[in-house]
Amino acid sequence: MSLKGKLDRWLATRFSRRMVPMRNRVPIVSFTFDDFPESAATIGGSILEDRHARGTFYLAGALLGRLSGGVQMASHEQVGQLLKVGHEIGCHTFTHTGVPQLGPAALTKELSASAAAFSQCHGGTLTSFSYPFGSMNLTAKRILARRFTSCRSAQPGIHAGKVDLACLKAIRLYDLTIDRARLDTCMSELVHKAGWLIFYTHDVSERPTQWGCSPRLIEYALDRALALGIEVLTVRDALEKITFGGAEHVRGHRGSDKASA
Repeated sequence: MSLKGKLDRWLATRFSRRMVPMRNRVPIVSFTFDDFPESAATIGGSILEDRHARGTFYLAGALLGRLSGGVQMASHEQVGQLLKVGHEIGCHTFTHTGVPQLGPAALTKELSASAAAFSQCHGGTLTSFSYPFGSMNLTAKRILARRFTSCRSAQPGIHAGKVDLACLKAIRLYDLTIDRARLDTCMSELVHKAGWLIFYTHDVSERPTQWGCSPRLIEYALDRALALGIEVLTVRDALEKITFGGAEHVRGHRGSDKASA
């Protein structure tokens, strides 16, 4: 990342915050999938479902059904199946362009394209956003915070006490960057803080890409969380647990999202 990119991200994480206190009494973990590959929808989704859990899948509409970087992306039909069984579909930019490369008008156009494509095929609105590549700046953050209930970044960490809804922290669930010992440490910290931990990954495969994880890794993380009494919730449902005002706060913000979509 360039020096300007690092500065943009630093400024965005520290200003224009949308802070809310956390009211959950039980620790929460959310499993999220970016872009998202077919294997995330099929293998990742099934692993969650087998444990009566659900995840959040961030969609880049222009990639649907296509090959991207040699990886097959999920189809509209697979998105519909995820919705049918209770997973959450979130939003990337439509073309998976990083938000710092988009001016306000171009960003708004991308978001409108995502909203239209999702609504036409599945109905409803997208209320959770994830910054492609984890890249962000202040201008985009302000636009996105007005439109979405939450915006997930790639800043590492566990939420405790309060959370910036416009810059949710998350930890990579990649085979190349985390192992079982590190997962155990994360889970122990989560329980100690009674906080909220968000994992993110891309593909789920026996031979994952450098941005993905194996079924064994996500299974271990899930089983460890459940054994420790950690609630496994989508980003949307976690927010209903932790934000001040609970479900009323989130539903109220969704209403404004729908009006602006």
